[in-house]
Amino acid sequence: MYLFLQHLESIINNLKHTFSSSGQTKLENIVLNAGKTIDIQTIPVSDSPGREKIALAILMEDKTAKKELSDCLIESEKMASVAVGIAHEINNPLAISRN
Repeated sequence: MYLFLQHLESIINNLKHTFSSSGQTKLENIVLNAGKTIDIQTIPVSDSPGREKIALAILMEDKTAKKELSDCLIESEKMASVAVGIAHEINNPLAISRN
């Protein structure tokens, strides 16, 4: 909760900006407790196009699982690369003695 409060001012400014402007805004990579990362997107809502805004839609997306999967994929690719190199050396042992 404490880390979320650190970002509270920027979140409030984001809400104010969205309500005063005509477009949506997005805060990315807000780090919360336990390493969780979220994105917050605010979108103005009006009852018909070109009319005054009556509300804000707030979308919060947890990016933690996506980041963990991405890190795992990178690690797997590194291990696969090492395995290919080892297999190549096993299949071509003379290449070592030639150098």
